[in-house]
This record gives sequence, structure tokens and C-alpha cells, in this order.
Amino acid sequence: SHSRFLDIGDLSCALQGAVAWQVSGDRSAIHHAARILRTVWPWVASKLSYLGPDDLALALKGYCWQLQYSQQEFAVQGALRDHPFVESVADARDGGHSMRSAARTRSELDFKTKLVQPVLSRLSEMPLRQMAVCLTSLAPGVSEQGLLDDDDRAAVKAALDATFP
Repeated sequence: SHSRFLDIGDLSCALQGAVAWQVSGDRSAIHHAARILRTVWPWVASKLSYLGPDDLALALKGYCWQLQYSQQEFAVQGALRDHPFVESVADARDGGHSMRSAARTRSELDFKTKLVQPVLSRLSEMPLRQMAVCLTSLAPGVSEQGLLDDDDRAAVKAALDATFP
């Protein structure tokens, strides 16, 4: 329920649970991870400044992985059922309802402005282990269409240049 207040410990547990579901690789587990991430997103976005390096890295890892699973699912099945921000439905080409491209794009822009950019701005505060988790989470996938565009990659480079002058 969205009416319950979540503290930092609750968020941390939810993110750990979602990542544990993702790691299992089971189709049903990935679906549950998406549901957890969609449910806690409002709290993650609003409490980001209070999260420590471990939780920042965990949040970025969980949401990046889930976006990659969702993109993979769309490429293979034409559906985005496990999107981490938007409740997804079948694609129109399959005769079902369509998740509008604009809504998906808006949610992914929201992800970049509310999670990716703030995490990058805090890279210099992180121990190397958490920094590595963040950077590998953002690393482009095998396909051409990764999570980051050219401007986003330039922002990552700028954050690294600032951290390691």
C-alpha cells in the first residue's frame, strides 16, 4: 500500500529483495522484482539524498537491471510486462493494449533525472566498491540501445573526471 511510510531501512530491504529476485533469473521472480521496484519508486526518488553509498548503488543496480530485462522482453516478445516504473501491458502489434512510447520515455527520463544524475553527482563520496557497482550498472548492454544516450555517457565521463582529476 502506498499509504504506508517507508523509512530508509525499509527501502534498503525492498531493494535488496528486488535484486535477489533478479539474480535468480527466474521469469516469475523478475516479474516480482518489477512489482517491488514500481511500488517503492516514489520513496526511492524522494529519499535519495538520505541513502548511503550501499543503498544508492543497490537502487541504481536494481532499476538498471530491471530496465534491461524489460527492454529484452520487449525485443523478444513485443511486451513490457516487467517495466520498473510503469505498469506494463501487451504491445499493440500483438493486438493488445499499448504502453504508449511517450509514457515509457517520460518514465525513463524521470529515472535519469531522479536517480542516475543524483547518483553520478555523489560518486566522489562513494567507496570504490559501490562506485564500481554504479558504473557497471550503467554500462551499455550488448545491444546498441543501452540505457544511456550520448549526453548521458558524457555526464558519466564528467562525473568520473571530477572524481578522479
